Amino acid sequence: MTSTAFHTIGFIGIGHMGGPMAACLHRAGHALVLMDADTQAALKLCSDLGDRAKVAASGAELAAQCDAVITMLPTSAIVRSV
Repeated sequence: MTSTAFHTIGFIGIGHMGGPMAACLHRAGHALVLMDADTQAALKLCSDLGDRAKVAASGAELAAQCDAVITMLPTSAIVRSV
């Protein structure tokens, strides 16, 4: 079995499901770049997590800094738009 270690993970959508999932990845040692339609929610989670977490202003900015991107969004239409 081969394991892939990501250094920085982008996480788009940090609501009821995405926030806890992103926090779990952070506890596992991954750096995170966060983005959410509610910028204040992204800033709060970033503040709660502390080091190795920051907020991106756009999807392009997030993707440019990450080895992988995870989306946790409510509809397929929103996923396509992101």
